[in-house]
Amino acid sequence: MKRLLWLGLLWAGLSLPANAYQVYISQQNVLVRPGPDLGSGNLARISQVLLPLQSLRYGTDGELWCQIRLQSKQSGWVQARYLDPVLSKNVPLRLAELPGPLLFHYAQRQIGFANLTDPGFKQALQKNLVLFELSSIKQRWDYLRSRHDFLDISRRVGVKIDKHEFQTLENEMKTLEKLFQRLASQVL
Repeated sequence: MKRLLWLGLLWAGLSLPANAYQVYISQQNVLVRPGPDLGSGNLARISQVLLPLQSLRYGTDGELWCQIRLQSKQSGWVQARYLDPVLSKNVPLRLAELPGPLLFHYAQRQIGFANLTDPGFKQALQKNLVLFELSSIKQRWDYLRSRHDFLDISRRVGVKIDKHEFQTLENEMKTLEKLFQRLASQVL
């Protein structure tokens, strides 16, 4: 019995994602909070470190908050403004794992704070426009994925599903994945 329990725990551990999406805390002394809210207290302070992203949520303050796992294995929340999505540290990029809202927020912030007279502005603008496009692809892919899953579950419980709609969803998802890979190669 103990052997089966250990094998089950080992299998469960192996089935977890090997590499969570990594984000970079880009500033000094960033406050990590226990919840996605400025009033939720203080959990820790961190500086310029790469950490796994666990989830995203818009807080009651209207800001995008990112749940991260600290090196102490605790989870905490940081406002997206302090994070860099560092695509190059998350290779190979997978559309299913891409934090679309964080990419959008990051690109918007980069363009908003750009110096128009900087000689590298055009290149930075092009890169951030690609990030906007990746975020848009992710949003559409997430919608299609949830619709696909709904139809698949419905089909499994005996609801008649239009095969053409199901196939069309799968084809569009594959097309988006190809477009995603092509665009991602431009920013890496």
